Amino acid sequence: MKRIKSDLRKSNPIIYKSVFLILYLFRKNRASLKSRKRL
Repeated sequence: MKRIKSDLRKSNPIIYKSVFLILYLFRKNRASLKSRKRL
């Protein structure tokens, strides 16, 4: 798994970064939605 990630980073850093950003934003949105439900 780690090797595949490093290969992706070397071959196409733009795609790797965009995927990472999407995952990050998705988690952030989920967290904010949970906090809103509590309030």
